[in-house]
Amino acid sequence: MKPKARKRLIRFLLLIPASLLLLIIVASTILYYQQQRLVKLAIKELNKQLPGELVIGGSNISAIENFPYVSIRVKRPEHRLTVEG
Repeated sequence: MKPKARKRLIRFLLLIPASLLLLIIVASTILYYQQQRLVKLAIKELNKQLPGELVIGGSNISAIENFPYVSIRVKRPEHRLTVEG
């Protein structure tokens, strides 16, 4: 194999993992900055389905813990039932 062809092959083979790593970094950054919006959206949908109101004290997002799924851990969840009458 000529040195020029070998150099191209190495560049191509390094481009694939570098692109994948960049994609993972960008996706993690977007998840981190959109965490509050995603949690609020999930709580809003749950409150539509549950009687009462679901309130949380905070949240952490993890893309690695249950890979390939994204996990959102809620802190101090409370379910407040509403009494009608």
